[in-house]
Amino acid sequence: MDISVSLFQIVMGLAAYLVIAVVLIAISVIDFRTRRIPNEYVLALLALRLVVAAFDALWGSASAAFVSLATSGVVSIGVTFALVVLKRILEQRTQQESLGWGDVKLLAVGCLFLDLQQAFTALFIASLAGVVLGVCFRIFAKDRTFPFGPALCLGIMTGLFV
Repeated sequence: MDISVSLFQIVMGLAAYLVIAVVLIAISVIDFRTRRIPNEYVLALLALRLVVAAFDALWGSASAAFVSLATSGVVSIGVTFALVVLKRILEQRTQQESLGWGDVKLLAVGCLFLDLQQAFTALFIASLAGVVLGVCFRIFAKDRTFPFGPALCLGIMTGLFV
């Protein structure tokens, strides 16, 4: 393989990670302030995942790029399904909204960048961060609800680097 192609792939990979980080930070700030995750940011992450897959197919192995996208798609569907089931159970037991649909969409798209082990890591870190956020909001803000988006963003970023 030509060294310039390898260098190009490294630069494009770093650029993709940088864009993911910037979008996740923006989502965290917006969700923290407004308790909403804008669809435009989630769609930007989805578009970025498709661009990454296209670059992988063009400058790498098309079959490997397809397998990677398909695998992350299956992981995303599985994690999202489990989260929706958990959301429904919690809402039936507590009679109030537990997770917003923005959180569900963010996790679904975030998992498109992760394999199964990374997705479990992301969920674990997001859960821990969510507990810390929840306790802090309860103690300092006297609020029973809190934005879960920042915890999800932290989990997704951690999952990417594991």
